[in-house]
Amino acid sequence: MKQYFTGFFTAVCLTASVFIFMGSQNTSLANKKLIEENTDSLASMIDDVSFTLDNFMRTTDKKFRNVTNDLEDLALEIKGTVRKLKQGISDLEQVQSNHLKTLH
Repeated sequence: MKQYFTGFFTAVCLTASVFIFMGSQNTSLANKKLIEENTDSLASMIDDVSFTLDNFMRTTDKKFRNVTNDLEDLALEIKGTVRKLKQGISDLEQVQSNHLKTLH
């Protein structure tokens, strides 16, 4: 009788082990599918971020070039204005000098 219970208990343990193993295989496959889906989703998100970052870099570089060009244009305008002001001051000094000569 002892051998009967031992055999019966062994059969129950083996059967339970088979069901547990089969269940873990299904869970493993489900987890594998979930991991693959998440990996694909994350890869897509990374591509989107990369694309957005590339666009940001292009627009930022363009804006910096525009600002640099604007600053160079302003520098040229200021140099021209300074030359005109110096010429105007020189002309005024010349006129003042001429008036002082005519007064003396």
